[in-house]
Amino acid sequence: MQHNKSKKILLIITLIALVLGLSACSNDSANDDSNGEDHGITLIPIFHSDGSTDMLFLPH
Repeated sequence: MQHNKSKKILLIITLIALVLGLSACSNDSANDDSNGEDHGITLIPIFHSDGSTDMLFLPH
């Protein structure tokens, strides 16, 4: 039962990170419109069921 609970917590953390990443992404785009350049990178953690973690790099 403990394993399922930790999996749910990891899923929640992933969703929060995704939302924060997307909002930071849109904020950066709005702020950088003045110079027309945006070289930011958003990192999104991906948690696998076997306990490993991957980072997804999203240049924007």
